[in-house]
Amino acid sequence: MLALCFKPNPKQYEALQLLNNSNTVVELLWFWGWAGWGKTFLAGAWIVSQCNVFPWVRYWIFRKYIQDAKDTTFVSLLKVLKELGFEEEIHFRIKDGKDIIFVNWSSIITRGLMEKPNDIHFTKLWGLELTGAFVDEANECPIAGIEILQTRVWRHMNKEYSIPEKVLCCFNPDKGWIYSWFWKPYRDKVETATVKFIRSLARDNAKYLTKQYLSKLSNIRDKIKRKRLWEGDFEYDDTPWRLFNYDKICDLETNPKYTGKKYISADVAGEWKDRTVIFVWDWYTLLYYKVIRKNKIDEEFDNKFRALAKVYSIGMSSIVVDKTWLGEGVVWHLKCKGFVSNASVIQSDEYKDDKTQKENYSKLKDQCYFKLAELINENKINLNALSSEDFETLKEELDVITHINIWKDEPMRVISKDLIKEKLGRSPDFADALMMRVFFDLQQTEAFYIPL
Repeated sequence: MLALCFKPNPKQYEALQLLNNSNTVVELLWFWGWAGWGKTFLAGAWIVSQCNVFPWVRYWIFRKYIQDAKDTTFVSLLKVLKELGFEEEIHFRIKDGKDIIFVNWSSIITRGLMEKPNDIHFTKLWGLELTGAFVDEANECPIAGIEILQTRVWRHMNKEYSIPEKVLCCFNPDKGWIYSWFWKPYRDKVETATVKFIRSLARDNAKYLTKQYLSKLSNIRDKIKRKRLWEGDFEYDDTPWRLFNYDKICDLETNPKYTGKKYISADVAGEWKDRTVIFVWDWYTLLYYKVIRKNKIDEEFDNKFRALAKVYSIGMSSIVVDKTWLGEGVVWHLKCKGFVSNASVIQSDEYKDDKTQKENYSKLKDQCYFKLAELINENKINLNALSSEDFETLKEELDVITHINIWKDEPMRVISKDLIKEKLGRSPDFADALMMRVFFDLQQTEAFYIPL
């Protein structure tokens, strides 16, 4: 057994205390930080020290895809081994270019969490028996895979050595499921006993970063970049393909109220899953909304639409329902308008007479989301009617919807719904119901509204 010398920074020390202490109930530890802030070294030092002390233990390290794990995480692990004094062929050997086998037969195995792209149930993980695990860049991974991984630790030599069952996840700031599942509970001080979030800032690792680098971070003029890189604020995202400005999303609660013709837009759930979200509009002002969870689509369900239409004097031609899955039955019964995401885009009047020009969107859903972004970024929509909880849900959904092929000469489109679900860990029901309001703007030649 090699004597190790590792002096962790305060945040690394806090994390190691939780990882190594069998008296704590923390099972899942989330450690946040940018490159150079000590998160990968923390993971490597924890796993290597365990393997150094306990023979035959088995730790696995993951990224979403195996090639990324080999190119980045495994390379960083080799650096940790070297810095801690381990020598290849004396203290360990490398197997298959990605696994570490120590002289005491403990091992560190490198894998991709999604080795099979179509394996949405992560069947590859179910047979694993692990002592512990580390997930690098966890924000890129589906939450379902990490939840299954949690069930695979405490299955190999843990009882023999009294090693606590722990999974360590490291990541960069992200507005996907990481934000709602772990950042918000940490921010609002409502974390569960078994999950702990540790935020590591650049200044926490000042010993290993130059003064010039720290000075540059602290003096960044761009508000969003400074918030993210220096202050560690998850609320801001500086990716260039963002569709919605975050501050403008927040303004949706307090924007001026534009009123005029009334509409209903609804995203209907599949039977016994997800949820149905119904928005009632007075032009761009949300008057009323209803969320129906796990509701069977039947005559009673249709009557809820008819009741809303009667109360607000809205004709069926001013109601749009997502026609996907069971929504098609609602459209057929109500004789209202059906929204088909993959339908062709609606050409504006300026292009109708010129066949050489057309709206440059991939499909109708893309067109509506881009038009919605224009309205939101211009402070045209008011959603003050939403509850605080549901407004937070909508903010999360809008904030992960981005456009793709931004630098390519192709029709504009947003990321797929499957990718949005992967990022959020749920379907973007509120965002889709909001997006469909724009459908009526694309259909009419004259718009009118009265600002209040």
